[in-house]
Amino acid sequence: MNVGRVIGRHVALAVVLACLVSACTGTTGPVPLTPAPSSSARAFTFAMSGDAAALDPWNVVDDNSLQANEQIFESLVTYDTQSFEIRPSLAVSWQVSADKKQWTFKLRDGVKFHDGTDFNSDAVVFNFDRARLTKFKYRNSRPIADDYNYYQSMWGGFDDDSIISKVDAFDRLTVRFITKVPYGPFLPTLAMATFGIVSPASIKADPDGWMLPSSQSAAGTGPFMYTPGAWRKDDQLLLVRNPSYWRTDDKGVRLPYLERVLLRAIPDTGRMSLSGTSQSCGPS
Repeated sequence: MNVGRVIGRHVALAVVLACLVSACTGTTGPVPLTPAPSSSARAFTFAMSGDAAALDPWNVVDDNSLQANEQIFESLVTYDTQSFEIRPSLAVSWQVSADKKQWTFKLRDGVKFHDGTDFNSDAVVFNFDRARLTKFKYRNSRPIADDYNYYQSMWGGFDDDSIISKVDAFDRLTVRFITKVPYGPFLPTLAMATFGIVSPASIKADPDGWMLPSSQSAAGTGPFMYTPGAWRKDDQLLLVRNPSYWRTDDKGVRLPYLERVLLRAIPDTGRMSLSGTSQSCGPS
């Protein structure tokens, strides 16, 4: 797989989401679907060409799934949507060793998953071990969407074949990745939506079903939350505001501004209806 081409596709998706933001705020940035607080719009309906395959960022590759998952889950780092440089997200800083084979990340303090559990280094280790180790206890056993194949293509394989040989939690907010060889696109790869961090408690509660429409808890740290019963397969997915989201705007106002986002699966654009929702972005 051409890693550069795949990374470019993810950057392009991030830019599309940022453009939706700029249509409401006049600015661009990594915050999804958030119009200005002065706007009368408190809800946003977003039409997609199809439904999400799963609410598991590690097991999806299609744009519809990624658009849904990016509202719920966040990666350690993200792309600047104007310069495409790597910016902090759930990780606030990082260092690489002289041999380029050890990456140490300091994590953002005080962040909680939607289920109320703490985001920390153990959660990061759990997510990567679930993807890279085929005998990991909480690895889903039934194929869902891409079924970790994206991890395999980006990191060279599973178990002993993976470029990542170890992920360590040094303390609550420090995690270190050890790679077998120097890997130039390490940071841009981590910034992809498909490496969003999922609550370990959410996965442990139902390893094979937490990411499906019947899920009781598909919990991330993102601006919007999944609630049980909110996903009607091949129809719509309703996400509600995360009141404890860590990110603020440049005036210190906690994001997101929206109360809810409705993702509609509309293969035929003639079916689109905004009935029952507030005005979306753009002039009235």
